[in-house]
Amino acid sequence: MNPRPLLLILLLTALTATNAQPPRDGTGPRDRPGRPEQGRPDRERHHSVIERWLNHLEKQDPAEHRRLTELREADPDAFRGEIRRQLAEARESAGVRRGGRGAPPELSREIKALRVARTDADRAEAREALHAALAEHIDQRLAMREQRIQSIREELDRLETRHRADKARRDTWIEETLERLLEE
Repeated sequence: MNPRPLLLILLLTALTATNAQPPRDGTGPRDRPGRPEQGRPDRERHHSVIERWLNHLEKQDPAEHRRLTELREADPDAFRGEIRRQLAEARESAGVRRGGRGAPPELSREIKALRVARTDADRAEAREALHAALAEHIDQRLAMREQRIQSIREELDRLETRHRADKARRDTWIEETLERLLEE
């Protein structure tokens, strides 16, 4: 069994639950005197989602996990943007796999038109419109994936260039590091 769809659904559920919570202003039913805080603050909950995603990547795609871990250290803002993008992509991907219930929202009008069509001609027209909208949606997803592939290729090229440069200056690097360690 592939754990990825299950993990994605779990992440989606956690994110949906996080976004659906009312503000904690002291007036809700959970805020009665004597009742302990039941949820974690949003920041902790968000951090937990990120850590679960990184743990998932560590098992499924160690190279991507390494890249994100390095990015987290080097550029926290870029890391947050990349995590946001990956989680959004995972949510979208999991939604499409669930079939009609998880259909992309941009197709809801066409789906509804097909469901309420009364005649064969109306159904055929609605199906054609849904087909065209779905084709456009899938083309957009494919274009996004191509951009992601290009981005990964550029990152790989950058890493390979850096790796070649580091290999070329290996001996110098060792000596400089040794001198710094001995100075401390």
